[in-house]
Amino acid sequence: MNIRAVKPNMSYEYFMWIFTRLSGAAIILLAALGMTGAFLLGARTQVDLPTLMRWSFFPNPNHVVNSDIPDVALGWANGFWQIMQLLIVFLGATHGFNGLRCVVEDFTGSKRSWLFVGAMAGLSGMGIYLGRVLRWNSWDVFLYPRAILVDAAHLLIHPFSHLSAIGMMGLFAGLLFVSYWMFTSLQRAKSVRS
Repeated sequence: MNIRAVKPNMSYEYFMWIFTRLSGAAIILLAALGMTGAFLLGARTQVDLPTLMRWSFFPNPNHVVNSDIPDVALGWANGFWQIMQLLIVFLGATHGFNGLRCVVEDFTGSKRSWLFVGAMAGLSGMGIYLGRVLRWNSWDVFLYPRAILVDAAHLLIHPFSHLSAIGMMGLFAGLLFVSYWMFTSLQRAKSVRS
């Protein structure tokens, strides 16, 4: 009796399926490592749980150094946390781009899909501006939705009085759009070669 070995088809879809599973597990492991590191640096006596979770999933050393928590600059602003932050950002971005690619391919046509991606990039650019400059947190959407909508509407109704804000949102939206375009171009290049 011969047993035939079956080789999986190493297509782009199969590779991205494996990468999505591994990157999701890696993000969770990096977050657990971040929480462990935070506890070792004294976070259990200095911060509340939402702040600890924010630092675990996005350990931004500059934010930590600029916070009002005493004596964290030496522990948090080093190469380890900066490399960990870059890994989480890279894995999260590629994970998100692949998810967006799957949704766009499954549910929309080619022209509508690029409009959808452009709209998502624009909303993400606005979200980055609201979070980084106006200092809104993600949970504030549930706690203070009216205030966030007022800030966003003010930017959109009076764009010429907020040119730097519109420029920053456009820059981030363009960066996300071009990154997504490059991500999907890789898939098209692989399918053309095969």
